[in-house]
Amino acid sequence: MSTATTAVMPTTAATLTQPTPGSLPADYVESLPDQRSQAQIAHLCGIFGIVGTGIYYLVKKNDAGTFVRDQMKEAFNFHLLVFCCAIALSVCGAVATSIVGLLGLVLSLASFALMIGALVLTITNAMKAGKGYVARYPARLSVLK
Repeated sequence: MSTATTAVMPTTAATLTQPTPGSLPADYVESLPDQRSQAQIAHLCGIFGIVGTGIYYLVKKNDAGTFVRDQMKEAFNFHLLVFCCAIALSVCGAVATSIVGLLGLVLSLASFALMIGALVLTITNAMKAGKGYVARYPARLSVLK
């Protein structure tokens, strides 16, 4: 009897929704108030998009604790995905507008919905991180690990 196992590669959708390797477990709770407030700021920098989270990560990555580093990476990875989706929607919207004007309007509304959704998730996760809980976005590009 063979005990060999086969490796199963994750699908693209699974890679977008799974936490990055080495991230904190979902039931972890931070007790230090300064770590919680820095993690909250990391998420709130997402209001400025990938630039806000990227600059905050570069400034704080060396002196941040484990919880803050995890939340900075989570916020950056999510806003990188939002940035890529916004670029794709903008390009498709520009092309669609030149072909069929109404389709461009639909893609513009989709882009607007993406931005509102990102803002809501950013504020929700900032409040969660401010209470010391590990905040995870529903999807992310795992660039920072």
